[in-house]
Amino acid sequence: MSDSDSLVYTVDQLVQVLQRGRRQLYEDIEAGRIPGVIRLGRSIRVSRHAIDAWLDNGAQHERGAHSPNGTTPEGSLREIEEAPWKAQPQS
Repeated sequence: MSDSDSLVYTVDQLVQVLQRGRRQLYEDIEAGRIPGVIRLGRSIRVSRHAIDAWLDNGAQHERGAHSPNGTTPEGSLREIEEAPWKAQPQS
């Protein structure tokens, strides 16, 4: 099975997909802003399906990355922070 057939992304692969720094990506994972995180001991993998669906549904990334339609995203962190999969605090 090639990397393109894999069901999960490694952190290094996701850095490339999201065009984010490695440290920022780890911070986003720890803060719950990245969907589909799978922890295997100390290793982190991220569901390719969850990321692909997240991106298809309008999640965007920072630093001038372009969406599939060629536009530059704006307000990307707000969209990530308000994502529906992010756990809401219980009162």
